[in-house]
Amino acid sequence: MDEVANSGRTILFVSHNMGAIKSLCHKAILIKQGQVEMIGPSAKVVEHYLATTQHHAENVREFIQSKDGKINLKLPYWIDAQEEKVNTYSYGDNPTLRFELELSQPIENLVIGLALVTKDGSRIFTSHSNDDLQFKLPNPANGKFTIDTRIDLPSLSPGVYDIIFGIKDKNHDTLIYSEDEIVLELNYIRKEKDGDEGLLWHTTNWQYRTNVK
Repeated sequence: MDEVANSGRTILFVSHNMGAIKSLCHKAILIKQGQVEMIGPSAKVVEHYLATTQHHAENVREFIQSKDGKINLKLPYWIDAQEEKVNTYSYGDNPTLRFELELSQPIENLVIGLALVTKDGSRIFTSHSNDDLQFKLPNPANGKFTIDTRIDLPSLSPGVYDIIFGIKDKNHDTLIYSEDEIVLELNYIRKEKDGDEGLLWHTTNWQYRTNVK
């Protein structure tokens, strides 16, 4: 098959064998119910397919309570610009994750954190609410409130990423910690991008000038 492809011809390979697709194909198209769901590098498309077909609903909680019972957190969820819940974003979007909390007692120096992780376990970044100098949370925090955090990473390549999140207090005691309950899904179904390898699909600025004296 490689020999034929290297001869300059295009091969359409249709299969449910994910290993074969990743090893034989540079690009892949995922079709769901007769519609194109995703186009991109084969590894990214396979990752998306596996993540969406192997999701275990039994691992997902609607609410999470802290170990000391002081915090009741609704499972964080993604929202769009109209503050409606969404499950996926398009490449180039800035995803926003919403946290809804209810505190039964005041908690000083409350900090919320999250990490974005690839499916092979590589951490892309970690962010804590106290890293943002513009963010002001009442201290102590108490009652019901909502916190949104936006991921400004428009060049993040399409795929499915895991979200790790947690909450700690002034003593840096972990009150809530969660893995494997939230994913970030980025789709790409526009025209193919030539430079499409790596975690970032970043396009540098290119300039042309003539060397005329």
